[in-house]
Amino acid sequence: MSGSASDPGIVPIAVNELFHICSERAGSEAFQVTLGYMEIYNERIYDLLSTGNVSQELPLYDDPALGTRVRGLEERIVSSPEAVLHALALAQNSRKMAATAMNLNSSRSHTITRLIVESTSMAIGSTRASMLSLVDLAGSERASKTKAKGNTLREGAFINKSLLTLSSVIAELSKGDKAGHVPFRDSKLTRLLQTSLGGNARTALVCNISPAGNQLAETKSTLMFGKRAATIVNKAHVNSTCVAVSPPSTVDTERRLSDPVRACACVAAWTLRRCWRPTKQRCCA
Repeated sequence: MSGSASDPGIVPIAVNELFHICSERAGSEAFQVTLGYMEIYNERIYDLLSTGNVSQELPLYDDPALGTRVRGLEERIVSSPEAVLHALALAQNSRKMAATAMNLNSSRSHTITRLIVESTSMAIGSTRASMLSLVDLAGSERASKTKAKGNTLREGAFINKSLLTLSSVIAELSKGDKAGHVPFRDSKLTRLLQTSLGGNARTALVCNISPAGNQLAETKSTLMFGKRAATIVNKAHVNSTCVAVSPPSTVDTERRLSDPVRACACVAAWTLRRCWRPTKQRCCA
């Protein structure tokens, strides 16, 4: 997700593209970007940007405009790509990691980077808010291959459970109009991604697979997972409410709340550009 200085990953590419779009429209719109960064570890949510108690578990709540949010999550106003990437780099030190037989630096949690972007038209004062979520999913594990024991084994069980719920959600959503109950609330991960997967959003999913012969079963299941996800159709739209402004002139001010881009695994910069262009007002900062 992060890549390196010579080969940047999805996160720096998307963040740089976001602020580039902002600079292009700076003459007609004012922008504000707010950053949040969380991890889901053993079905508990922690704030990786917190300046206080990083180990404090945070609860979820439902926001009518932006979907499921995390209560108490620290959100910082950022004004440049460098500010975002610096904050994420420092926060990465708090992420749960461990060594296994498969990976010396194995992620023991899922992380979600969220950028809430507000743009205000300088001409008529209309304001719109959008959210970009970049999700880094920990990989599924087999204890027979990772040789995990004790707490590491327990962490792997929680990772597999949340990924299984995600797979069940996607399998149900892929049925379209024939879908039955979708178990979004069966895990913290799927609840946070509910709008991204089955709501007012545009989503890109990137699956990582291995060409190694001893990973055939995992590669096959990952490809089947991606195939099902590709059949899901989301209808992104802009929600708006109008408020009358008193004389000398009456102007309808629209408060537009849209969620055009979220990602299940990661979002490429071209996806960001493609998804925001149709609205004619890009949300960045």
